Amino acid sequence: KPHSFHHPSVECIAKRFWNPNQPLNETTHDLVEAYCKVRVNLLVQDFKESMTNYTHKKTKGDFLEDVIEILDKEVDTYLTVSLNRSMSGFIKRLVWVQNSFCNSFN
Repeated sequence: KPHSFHHPSVECIAKRFWNPNQPLNETTHDLVEAYCKVRVNLLVQDFKESMTNYTHKKTKGDFLEDVIEILDKEVDTYLTVSLNRSMSGFIKRLVWVQNSFCNSFN
């Protein structure tokens, strides 16, 4: 299949060999040029779709990173508040035990 991978036909090679000054576009068949243009256009379209998907995924990834960062801050805040409440409750109980212990000896 000479046209499968944009290989020139035997006639094109012979024309090019016998007329080296002839421009390349005059030695190729219109069928080959049309096929190549279609393939190139498909490759360009695939590239554009890939770039669109990449941009979308990157944007989505940036959004997810922002959400994770916000959630991390919220969890840190919650844990800090929860720890402060637990510690204040613990300190209150400790003071109560200390007062009870001191009162039992008085």
